[in-house]
Amino acid sequence: MRKNNHGNYINLSPQDLKDYYYSSPEKFNSPSLHRDLQSFSQQVSYLSALHTNGKISSSVAHDKLDSLWQSLNSVNN
Repeated sequence: MRKNNHGNYINLSPQDLKDYYYSSPEKFNSPSLHRDLQSFSQQVSYLSALHTNGKISSSVAHDKLDSLWQSLNSVNN
């Protein structure tokens, strides 16, 4: 997920992911990246479940997901 020129989030295309991978394939062999991605996916699952069950609002879920994404990006860049 990335922001466009208007500040809105857009989905990455398969080509974007391919370009990212081929620009630095060594990033994908890192044990710490694997651990960070597992943690990220677990937290996203928790947030999704909380939102689906009405425990948190859409805006809270979005804010927390944005925060998680930013922290994952900052760790792995």
